[in-house]
Amino acid sequence: MTLYLFKVIGLYFLIIGLSVLINPKIYKQLIKELSGPSSLLKFVFGFIALVIGILMVTAHNSWNNFAEILVSLYGWISLIKGATLLTMPEIYRKLISKLHNDQYLNYTGIFYLVLGLYITYSSFA
Repeated sequence: MTLYLFKVIGLYFLIIGLSVLINPKIYKQLIKELSGPSSLLKFVFGFIALVIGILMVTAHNSWNNFAEILVSLYGWISLIKGATLLTMPEIYRKLISKLHNDQYLNYTGIFYLVLGLYITYSSFA
């Protein structure tokens, strides 16, 4: 199960990193939307993140090696992010509005791309 989820997360991070770096205008607009006072996107993203987090935490909560730690950590982060978006959207809005700049977006894209490359390579090798 760990290897399967590790592959999924690696490909997800790889694609998100590339997407952020290739389409920064779309992500700038998305951040602008999420930092607004009221957003249906916050609810939708929160719901999706919560479901993914719950599924991952209940199916995989092992902390024995690096791959298991990353998979479990991703599940818990998704669960916490989803719960925060649904129950305290104002906290999330304030955080997003503080991180609303081009430099942060570039660093985020590079971080996801590098992490995705590493995870994908190590999980498929």
